[in-house]
Amino acid sequence: METLLELRTSARDRLDEATASQWSNDMLRRWINEGLQDVARRTETLQDTTDVTATIGLQQYNLPSDILRVYRVEWRPTSGEVSPLEYRDFNTMDSVWWGSQTTAQSTPQLFTMWGYPPLLKMVVYPSPSDAGSFRVYHYRLPAVLINDADIAEIPEGWTDLNTLKEMDRST
Repeated sequence: METLLELRTSARDRLDEATASQWSNDMLRRWINEGLQDVARRTETLQDTTDVTATIGLQQYNLPSDILRVYRVEWRPTSGEVSPLEYRDFNTMDSVWWGSQTTAQSTPQLFTMWGYPPLLKMVVYPSPSDAGSFRVYHYRLPAVLINDADIAEIPEGWTDLNTLKEMDRST
C-alpha cells in the first residue's frame, strides 16, 4: 500500500516535475483521490460489511455514503437464525407490497434500494417485527487521502492505473 506522498512523488516523476511549479500538491492530491475512486468504481475491489440496527416497524434505512453497490443483505434477529434477504427491484416490490408497504410487520424477507449513493436507502419488506440488525455486504469507495502519510486503499498492482489516470488529465 502506498501513501499519498508516494503516489504524488510517482506522479511528479512521470510529469518530470520534481517540485510543484505547474501542478500544485493540492491539484495532484485531488486527481489522485479521483483516480482512486474511479478504480474502486470500475473494479469493485473494496469489499466491506456494515451492520444496520433494525427498528421494529421501520422499513427504510440510510446506508453509509461510501457504498457503491450492495450485493447481499442478511437479517440477524436478536434471537434466532440469520437469514439472507432476497433482492427485488423497486418496481417489482410495488407488486409485492401493494397497499401494505408500511403496515406489514414480520421477519424481513425482501430488500430493494431507493436513491443513489451517497444518499442510498435500503428498503425491507416486511418491516421487522422483532429487534435485530441487517448485515449489508457491499462494495465501497476508498477513504479520501488528505495527509501525506494517509495510505491509499487500493490493492497492490492497481496504483499504476491510478497514476496513469492522473497523466491523462494533464495532457
